Amino acid sequence: MLTGLIMKTFLEHLFESDKEYHFRIKTIVPLDDAMLDRVERVLRKYELRDFKGPTKTIFQDHPLDFSDISAAEVFIIDVVIGVPQSSYILQQELRDALSISEKFIVVRGDNEPLEVETQRMRMQKEIANQANEKGLKKSSLLDTDSTYSESEFEADGAQFFGNEHVSKFLNTLATVASSRNSPVVEPKSGLFNWLKDAPKADVELDDTTFNTNIQDAPKVVPWWKVKSESNALEDNVSIQGNLDDDSEERHVNYLNQRGTKKVLSSKSDNMRK
Repeated sequence: MLTGLIMKTFLEHLFESDKEYHFRIKTIVPLDDAMLDRVERVLRKYELRDFKGPTKTIFQDHPLDFSDISAAEVFIIDVVIGVPQSSYILQQELRDALSISEKFIVVRGDNEPLEVETQRMRMQKEIANQANEKGLKKSSLLDTDSTYSESEFEADGAQFFGNEHVSKFLNTLATVASSRNSPVVEPKSGLFNWLKDAPKADVELDDTTFNTNIQDAPKVVPWWKVKSESNALEDNVSIQGNLDDDSEERHVNYLNQRGTKKVLSSKSDNMRK
């Protein structure tokens, strides 16, 4: 059995990770300065790092997050904390601090399925309202028209494929690698000191030579150069690990009275912006 290895506690790993947790607080109760102070007081014990809002929506006949309420404004606060906590616990603590009914407040994390579905429904409703105002009717995704509309040429392919996209992704991986603490732990005993005197390989690997023999290959940035070069884009990968920036955009095809295709779109309201 190996002895002398230093085992890190859970709390040590937790504090070294230095992660951030994004939450959105929604309520139909108008928030004055005293109530905002109470909200901040609750969040401070979770290492409050950012506090944005409140922002107010327009009057909605049936707010998506408050099915029992009609004709109300929704007040939204985006917060970032440094200590992990469930949205349900935060919601209960804030409800108690504000002395309001549970059905008047909603707290969700940015990657919770309910929040993702709420954003999808909001975008769908926004597009439907635009179509009604312009007198458009829905069109099929596929048709027999051999030409493309101008709106279908607006997408930038470099965001989804090609060397530029791959390079950004590789830079992001290098950024993550450079920000992590070394997993190597020096043992207290001299059990593994012989490794220091072990013969080294004649050939040393160099990350900068990766793909050098391939024409027009993506450039790889070694992790030790990432901090000095500002071209590594952290927002190239979402919190779910997808190759996007956590922003979702929905497109729906419509036809005007002349039969011309119109594409209406709506973007998600990303709480990380």
